[in-house]
Amino acid sequence: MIISGGFNVYPQMIEQAIYEHPAVHEVIVIGIPDDYRGEAAKAFVKLRASANPFTLEELKAFLAGKLGKHEIPAALDFVDELPRTSVGKLSRHELRNLQSAQQPAQPKQQQLATGGR
Repeated sequence: MIISGGFNVYPQMIEQAIYEHPAVHEVIVIGIPDDYRGEAAKAFVKLRASANPFTLEELKAFLAGKLGKHEIPAALDFVDELPRTSVGKLSRHELRNLQSAQQPAQPKQQQLATGGR
């Protein structure tokens, strides 16, 4: 589950809506850090063999009537293959691990309680 701006967002609901796009073969949605919302959805899409890639804006327009604004993916990546478990299911867990390994760790700013001094 993704907590986006205080709303519970279920990746499976987003995936089901994205699967309706004619160019999509497979999709996994995970949560990524977002400065404004806390977390936002990111879609990883494997396209059909003869399909052309589409932009994030085109995807947002396609999903406009199907999902709430807080559920629309904030990021989109096209991949050749999506990770799978040993029994062949799509693996969100492995994708999260790959995504966190690719992103450099950003230092978090620490706030000190100074009591107004």
